[in-house]
Amino acid sequence: MTQKFSRATDEVRQTLQTMAARFGGPVFDEWALIRLAEGKPEILAYEGPRKDRFQADLPRDIQPLRAVLGHRRLAVGDLDFAHEGDGERYEAILVAGRGIYLILNHTAKNMSDIVADPRWRQAQRPLADLAERFRLGPVEG
Repeated sequence: MTQKFSRATDEVRQTLQTMAARFGGPVFDEWALIRLAEGKPEILAYEGPRKDRFQADLPRDIQPLRAVLGHRRLAVGDLDFAHEGDGERYEAILVAGRGIYLILNHTAKNMSDIVADPRWRQAQRPLADLAERFRLGPVEG
């Protein structure tokens, strides 16, 4: 990760910590900031349990999100979920900047399990706030 993306990564870390505090545990235990150029993802930042194989698994793991992106055009600050994701497949996407996306996942739960928990309502607010901050000040790549 370069210095250029440190503000964004700091904001993501803080958001996920706040979400975990409200949820009683991690909502997402893995995240990446990626740039999609010509359909090929470039990893700008990553945190999670599978650093050793994340890049190799990424094309398979973002398939549920590609389906979301195929159905609608997202603008900077837009947030969407793929409820079909399970295990290591990514379930949430937030447009952080032009061609730059934050993807989020919980490697042991799926999005349906997460939203079924009543604490999800309180935990999602920090993510919506992060989306608004990206809308007002997009990540530049």
